[in-house]
Amino acid sequence: MKFTLKKMAGMAKDNDKIFKTIHERKIKMLTKVERIQKDIESLAQFSCVEGIGCTRFTYTKEFRQAADYIISEMKAAGLEVREDPVGIIIGRLEGKNPNAPVIMTGSHFDTVKTGGRFDGPAGVVTALETARVLHEEGFKRALTTVLNNYGKKMKILKDRDE
Repeated sequence: MKFTLKKMAGMAKDNDKIFKTIHERKIKMLTKVERIQKDIESLAQFSCVEGIGCTRFTYTKEFRQAADYIISEMKAAGLEVREDPVGIIIGRLEGKNPNAPVIMTGSHFDTVKTGGRFDGPAGVVTALETARVLHEEGFKRALTTVLNNYGKKMKILKDRDE
């Protein structure tokens, strides 16, 4: 779909209305640090090395356990969730305008060897927390939000095609 300046201006007006509604209804839209911490700690448990950082390589048992945890949490946050054939987890929070472009967010949830617990999962869990808050407040954005969480498979696919 081609977006003209006029269409984009219309979407901007919709967003202005949304911000006005938030202000008038005094919607708090507060993230919960405890949930973010719980997610980071939960994902850090899925490591093949104990005591030294977090090691979760793509397509391992630990990677699958982390994927299952993320899928469960995304569903609980009201997202429509699917996993593509290479294991990319896609969660969709529908917006009001199905023809508008989508907002994509997320990150990888695998790690390097003995990486930190924030290596990748920080982007996954902050996107997840945003979806939770929108869901809890019953707030429907004009644009659809898509959480895209993946492993290093993006590089694997790129290398394969070269």
